[in-house]
Parts: sequence; structure tokens; C-alpha cells
Amino acid sequence: MLRVTKTSENASRVTLKLEGQIVSDWAGEMERECRGWLQSKRLVLLDLEQVTFTDSRGVAMLRRAAADGVELRNCPPLIEALLRDETLP
Repeated sequence: MLRVTKTSENASRVTLKLEGQIVSDWAGEMERECRGWLQSKRLVLLDLEQVTFTDSRGVAMLRRAAADGVELRNCPPLIEALLRDETLP
């Protein structure tokens, strides 16, 4: 399960705190959430400090989000390692 909490928002940016696991359908939901904020011309910051696991779909979503300009903050070491692993899709 993934819990998403908007911790701050202003005219130029929004910060979303993620807690739990970014897996399966939750990855798609999170991607849609990020796209919506980006389309409203806001910088999106994802606080990943409380993310405990992500599957390959979650890794792919985080990579696409970062490529689209989403800023990943407080990334746990495991998630950082998965994002750097070029053998993952």
C-alpha cells in the first residue's frame, strides 16, 4: 500500500510525502498524480523518506518522473540503488 500526503503547496510547487510501497497499480496512480501537478505548471517534489520498497514498475515510474522534472528527495539507500541499477527496466 502507498500513502500520499500533500505536505505543502503554493503557486509554483507541491511537495508530496510517500509512505509505504510503490508497487503495481500504485505506481500508475502516482504517475498520474505527478503528471496532473506538472500540467498545472508546478514543480513536484516527492519525499521518499518513508518508502520501504518499490517493484520494477515503481522504479520505472520514479525514473520517468525524474526525467520529467520531478525532484526526488530523501531517497532511502535501497531505492537509490534500484534507481541506479541499469539492469532494471
